[in-house]
Amino acid sequence: MAAAVPIDVGDADFEREVLARSRAVPVVVDFWAPWCGPCRALGPLLERLAGEHAGAFVLAKVDVDRAPAVAQRYGVRSIPLVLGRALAARGDYDAALAELLRIVERDREFAEQAARRAMLDVFELLGRDHPLVERYRAELARALFR
Repeated sequence: MAAAVPIDVGDADFEREVLARSRAVPVVVDFWAPWCGPCRALGPLLERLAGEHAGAFVLAKVDVDRAPAVAQRYGVRSIPLVLGRALAARGDYDAALAELLRIVERDREFAEQAARRAMLDVFELLGRDHPLVERYRAELARALFR
């Protein structure tokens, strides 16, 4: 199989490069932005996986700043949510909770409260006496009940 090369996709070619292509091969879409720190961490991981599984799927990268119509059409309102989860998976709980809290502060209901639920998962993992849990539980309560 040939090496997989991520494709950059925008408003003008999303339908052709992602939707039409997905009829023949799975397409993983990475919605990202240059200012999104967690996105810069996740992007190389996705690119590595695309390379390791060359031909199994296509990696399409959509810069939400350059393709706002696509982002809007698919309801992309907050791109760090995945990386919040990725940071927690790497064990960087402080950074993960900070990212997830920012999402809750911007939009409590985003993705059916996925950020709030992810924070609760991290709290459970760490245990209620952990200093990060005490700190972020208070911050989460302020964000939810302001």
